[in-house]
Amino acid sequence: MKTKVLAVLIAVIAGHVHGYASAVTLDDYLDRVRLRHPFFAGQQLKPDIAALHRDRFLGDKDWVLKSAPFINFQEPIIANTFSPERITRLNLNARAERAYWGNGSRLALTLESIYTDQKVPGIVIPSSTGPIAIPVGTSTFFENRLVASYSYPLLQNNGGILDQTEYYLADENIDFTGIESMESQEVFLLEIGIRFVDWALVLEQMRISQERLQFEQEELEQIRQKRAANLVDEVDVLRGLNAVEVAEENLVFNRSRMRAKRAELATLARDETINTDSPELDIYAMDSIPAIDVVLKKIPGQRRIRALRVRVEQLKIEHRALESVSRAELFVGVAGGVQQGNADFVKAWSLNQPDLTLFFDFRYPLGNRTATADVEANMLELRLLEAEIGSATINLEAELRRIWIEITELENVLELNRAQVATATRKTVEEQRVYDQGRGDLTFVIQSRDEESFAEFRYAVNAATYQKLLLNYRALVDELLPPE
Repeated sequence: MKTKVLAVLIAVIAGHVHGYASAVTLDDYLDRVRLRHPFFAGQQLKPDIAALHRDRFLGDKDWVLKSAPFINFQEPIIANTFSPERITRLNLNARAERAYWGNGSRLALTLESIYTDQKVPGIVIPSSTGPIAIPVGTSTFFENRLVASYSYPLLQNNGGILDQTEYYLADENIDFTGIESMESQEVFLLEIGIRFVDWALVLEQMRISQERLQFEQEELEQIRQKRAANLVDEVDVLRGLNAVEVAEENLVFNRSRMRAKRAELATLARDETINTDSPELDIYAMDSIPAIDVVLKKIPGQRRIRALRVRVEQLKIEHRALESVSRAELFVGVAGGVQQGNADFVKAWSLNQPDLTLFFDFRYPLGNRTATADVEANMLELRLLEAEIGSATINLEAELRRIWIEITELENVLELNRAQVATATRKTVEEQRVYDQGRGDLTFVIQSRDEESFAEFRYAVNAATYQKLLLNYRALVDELLPPE
């Protein structure tokens, strides 16, 4: 088995890593990406944004101050002798009100001040000395009142269900957004992790190409010595030279792939030091995963299922609200205040006249078809979502079973690959021995070395595939990110 240390040393000897090359583990690289890539900064903002969207509904609990002052001038139609000829009225008012989510009640405080200026014709009495005008009232009048009112819902919105609905829906949405954000981050890290494995793979392929080139160069030197001694034909020299050229081509190709992959990973991590680093990943290392029964027990807690469960909770919140809406609106309330009116502005503020009211407010649409349809639609949506959870659970189980089987079966394939590499190596040794004794053909030696390199390449590719499957497994069971 070729180790990561050998891979790094070969890269240094070949001159592909300039200066001091430090090793980067997969977890360390993923941490760098998480800290520096803007994708993760954006994803981490999403729950904060959702939290602010939730908190905006807290404004419904705040005191609300209202004021609607107005001035009115009127020349009314004169209906009788005492009707005013003109009226000027100034109304100054302020109202403060708020909702109490705990029980759905409403409290309001109202202060109102009215100034009225009117022209009322007096009573004219004829007399021997001439008509006498008798005034029937004052032309100016001040009215002031302070009123507090409180209403309580007995049916619809009892307990403040409707007041709280939007807030609690948004609160659940924070959880959903957080889960969705984590899932997006994990998918992104999976893709990055696969690219990291490809980096380790191409470095291993470069090592194999380097070894092959070294062998071919040594073989060509021996063939030239034999040719000088007239022990082999010129065609063997050409065959050896061609083998060296092919090996050089493979090395240059793999070197370019390694540099390109390293530059890509350095860009993704926003870290130029990666361009002088090497991956500390033994692609041939085997890992153990739990038994399939243990793995499947993790499904209910996986993010995909948890996200759907949050949607279920939201539908349940909506269901409680819709059930409340389907009830009649029945409010009981009380209003009490003090008031006073007087032609004198100061005396009008004595506010010693009580005003008390007990009232009921009832509303109910006959048939109530809108609310009934909304409740039934909500129940069907709940059933649909439960079906989607069942479907997602089955799909996740299928993915886990497939990945688990591929990982375990690939371990057997890798064992066969190791045997194939060993056999190919022994075969090359024997072909070389036979050729050195003058009993074989150089073509068989080159062909055997091709088979040996191909076996090593296939072993490396399968080992990298195994590492990628492990990454896919870790992503499926939510293990690529640090614990939440």
